[in-house]
Amino acid sequence: MKVRIQFEKRGAIRFTSHKDVVRIFERAFAAAGVPVSFSEGFHPHMRMSFGPPLKTGWESLEEYMDVQLESPMDGMVDAVNSKVPEGLRVTHIVPIDDRTPKLAVDIIAVELEAVVRTEDAIAAGAPRNGDGVDVTAIHRALSSRILITPSAAGSEPGLLGADVVHNADALRLRYTTTMDNGRVVTPDSLVAATIGDPATFRVPVKVTRLAQYVARDGRHVSPIDQGVVQITS
Repeated sequence: MKVRIQFEKRGAIRFTSHKDVVRIFERAFAAAGVPVSFSEGFHPHMRMSFGPPLKTGWESLEEYMDVQLESPMDGMVDAVNSKVPEGLRVTHIVPIDDRTPKLAVDIIAVELEAVVRTEDAIAAGAPRNGDGVDVTAIHRALSSRILITPSAAGSEPGLLGADVVHNADALRLRYTTTMDNGRVVTPDSLVAATIGDPATFRVPVKVTRLAQYVARDGRHVSPIDQGVVQITS
């Protein structure tokens, strides 16, 4: 049987590369006794595949992998979570079968959050008003970049939606971007176009991948949505 795993990558482990995360899960599955299937040949490896790699340094609330199992396993979430380091945490596991499209080609949009310190935004020349940072102006600049019609396959990635939230010490740009062969509207490019040059910031932009989406019936839905996975009967 095959399962789709959703997991988080938060905190200091965000500086761990995608390849190292794959190795961590391989060791965790072995230590937890997960009955993962292996490939054949001289160099067998665990049958597992991941969604679009997360950039090193970014956090994520929703990462995905598909794993082929020899048999079902009760308590797999807790068993795996007991073996992975702090910052990695499995949140959901759902059964799928071979009719479910591969993550790497099926995920076509992601939601990101870019956090900029207010102090850095002001120093970089962010729009101002009498109360400080002009959030309305930033929101207007974001809205002007939202796609009116979906981008064609192979074109540059574009914005599907965006918003900005301001509190006492930070600006949070939350936006959904199309994804094409792993390419997205990057946080740095969006921040540079609406707030100021990130290269001048004293504190780097903190980025979190909030969600990932696949397209079904004209809607963007989660890769573990009931209408996405094909459950083995």
